[in-house]
Formats: sequence, structure tokens, C-alpha cells
Amino acid sequence: MKKVYVIGHRNPDTDSICSAIAYANLKNQVEGNGYEAYRAGNINGETRYVLDTFGIKDPKYVSDVRPRLKDVNLNLVKGAKATDSLKSAREMMQTEKIVSLPVLDGKKMIGLVSISDVLKADMDVYDNEILAKAKTPYKNVVETLDGTLQAGDIEGYITEGKLTVSAASVDTMEEFVTAKDTVIVANREDAQIGAIQTGVQCVVVCMGTEVTDKVLELAKEKNCRIITTPYDTFTASRLICQAMPVSYIMATDTIVSFNETDFVDDVKEEMTKKRFRYFPVLNADNEFVGFISRRRILEFNKKQVILVDHNEVSQAVEGLEECEIMEIIDHHRIGSVETVPPVYFRNQPVGCTGTIVAQMYR
Repeated sequence: MKKVYVIGHRNPDTDSICSAIAYANLKNQVEGNGYEAYRAGNINGETRYVLDTFGIKDPKYVSDVRPRLKDVNLNLVKGAKATDSLKSAREMMQTEKIVSLPVLDGKKMIGLVSISDVLKADMDVYDNEILAKAKTPYKNVVETLDGTLQAGDIEGYITEGKLTVSAASVDTMEEFVTAKDTVIVANREDAQIGAIQTGVQCVVVCMGTEVTDKVLELAKEKNCRIITTPYDTFTASRLICQAMPVSYIMATDTIVSFNETDFVDDVKEEMTKKRFRYFPVLNADNEFVGFISRRRILEFNKKQVILVDHNEVSQAVEGLEECEIMEIIDHHRIGSVETVPPVYFRNQPVGCTGTIVAQMYR
């Protein structure tokens, strides 16, 4: 059930505080939980004595009931780590049906990556040193190629050399394969051995080929990693660049974010000035709490409020005009509060609103 604020007037007296507490309790008993008492000001000495005497907790304080982002149903996304591969980020965006993904360090957002960033990086086929520039983790290469590490340590990063696909003879290989390269080869043992002897740091063996003991022993001797993959050389060469970490392409300085305490109207105005579809929302500790979009803003329903012990805007909590008034329980004159739909309005000429609430319990 959506939360309903039961609240008295500003500068509340004992009647205003106690009526809100009592009526919220009555509504919860009759209609189910969801009604919560609030106060629009400080508790005076008399009210403090009453609450302490009967062991009643203070109602929560609220100075402004205008809707904030924390009241909106945000798009909750798990997020990626800086070392996660482009492939895993793309798959996560497809699963979540979003076009942007936060990059998190624990819960703190350190960057933002979009599907267009991933696609742009995937189309950059002319830079054969991109894996090294991106400091690509070897574990990303294994995961991206659905591969198996046959030799070497899965920990570590590609920090040197270029990416090469070796389809030529061993003699020709020496012309374009150099030390520290990452080489993609097929099922030829001589090509695998030739690459290792050149001093490459990683050999990717395609088509699910079983690597011989001779090759594995040489790889261990030369401190070369061997990764096998079920894909052919063309597919492997297309996929391997998706092993790059998202940290290489994520945005850090151009991010437009909001705080969960920002007012919805202020956010809505700011969103009209930007061309982004999703905006990250952070809390006071700079932790990512979700995405806000124009659609989420449009689908947002106003806060629901029940007024007790007053019915005039000048006495009401700030932001009341942006809320939906559900009921009014009061013993004062009928004032200036206006509503769009009809509401339940109980007004009686008695000494206090508490008397009216007490009658409703009977």
C-alpha cells in the first residue's frame, strides 16, 4: 500500500500532534498499514510531556512534502565494476533493457557507460594495440571467448604488445609477430610453437583445438598464457576486443546526476535541457541508488496527505499544493484548502480535533 502522510499544522500543539498519531493508527487498523503520522514543526513542552508519559514515539518531522526523487519508483540497476568486460556490460544492458550502466566501486559511482560507447569501441577495428591500452584483464579474455586457460596465470593484464591473427606460415610470422603480442592462431601446432618462441605473452588457440603437451611445456617455460576457445579465428578476432574493461570507455566528467533528495519539479526542468535518456541518482554518500528517466517522472503519482487539525494553506506544511489531499479532519473554521477530486471532510464545532478522532474510534 502506498504511504499516506497524516499531518497536522505548522507550529503544532498537542492536539495537532496527538490527532495525527491517533488517526494514523485508526486508519491502519481499519484499512491496513500505510498511514504514518508526521509533524510540521517542533514538539513543545506540553506535547513532550504527553508523549513521554504514554511512551509514544515522536512522529517524523517533515518540513516540505513536495515530491523528491526518493519518492519516485527509480529504475534499479545492479551496475558494473570497472574491470568488467564490454561484453558483460552490453549483456547486462540488454537484460535490464536500458541504454546506460553505472560503473561502481562498491556502491559509489565512478563512471557511466552507454550502449553507444560499447558499440563505438567494438567498431574501432584499426587499433591493434587497444587491448594493451585498455589494460585488459586476462580473465576477461577467457570469459569473452568462452575459453579455457590451459597455461599461465589468469590474473594479470595485457599491458604491452598488439593483437595479431596468425594465418600465415611460421617463417612469415616472424615479420609481423613481435614479443609481448597477443596472437590468435588456428589448430596448427607449428604456428602455436612459433608464436611462443617469438616471445608473445598470450596465444589464443581456436576451434576447440586440444593443445599438445609439447606446446604446453614450451608455454610454461616461456611464461606464455595459452587460452583455447571454441570459436574460429574470425569470430575470436571479432569478440576479443569486447574483453576490454568498461573503465577504458566510461564517462567520468560529463555525467549529469541528481541527488535522491532533489525535488521532482527541479529535476524535471533540468532534464529538459539535456539529451540523455537516463540520469543516475545518488544519495548523500555519493552511492548509486538508481536511474531516473522522463518516463518515470511522468508515471509518478503525487504524495497522498490527510490533514488533521487544520484546513488552511497558510497553516499547512510546505509543498501541500503538489500533493493529493485524501481527507481533512478538523474543528476549526473552513479555510482556503482546495482539492481537485472530492475528499472526505469531517468538521465539527468541538474543543479539539482529538475529540473528533476519539468519536471515530467508537
